[in-house]
Amino acid sequence: MTAASDTRPLAPVPTFPFFMFDLVHLGVDEFGEHVYVNLAERNMLIGGEPGGGKSSAEQLIVAHGALSHDCRLVLVDGNQVQLGAWRHSADMFIGPSLKDAIEAFTEHLDAFTLPEADALVFTSPHGMPLRHANFRRDVWYPALAATGLDVHLHDLRHIGNQLTADAGANLRELMERMGHSSSRAALIYLHSTSDRQSQLAETVALRVQAELSKPDDPEANRVARMWHDSESTDGETP
Repeated sequence: MTAASDTRPLAPVPTFPFFMFDLVHLGVDEFGEHVYVNLAERNMLIGGEPGGGKSSAEQLIVAHGALSHDCRLVLVDGNQVQLGAWRHSADMFIGPSLKDAIEAFTEHLDAFTLPEADALVFTSPHGMPLRHANFRRDVWYPALAATGLDVHLHDLRHIGNQLTADAGANLRELMERMGHSSSRAALIYLHSTSDRQSQLAETVALRVQAELSKPDDPEANRVARMWHDSESTDGETP
């Protein structure tokens, strides 16, 4: 007898970019069920026997953070081997220096929390811990019903970043609006499109035409005339 093949459909594969509130797929358990974990607002300890998949789980989680445009990825790796492959994808990579690690986390706390030792990073309108489920039930789902939209919360950030880039923001401006110190995430939105290239060409053409209309500046008129003559000769913009 031969074992029957598994004809169950494969789980859908999420597409880039990811979000920190997306579930991370860690694999399949001993019962054949897919295992997912939510990373947002969570501390996690991965344990198991040798060969149990601890390193694979760690790499999947770090990869999700590296591919999430709304994540500031800070990696601490004492031996600089386990997470070394992600060094250039991280906003900050800290090696064996305990001093550097403490300084990095202190800087984060100073920027995002109140000075009290038990201060919360994110709170509800009543100063209580912000629960993802409560926010969705009390705020997000009513907002979707009122607007008729079918989007995820972090789609708003993604759309806002894309509209900002389409409006002409440069890399530094986009990084500042996103709150990122690395250009990794901002570059996602600065892709070239045919519409954008047409807008740039039109802007350049208007600038040249404006220069051509200025008879009082011989140098500007000469440069503009060279561009105009070249375009009329070969039909291409230099």
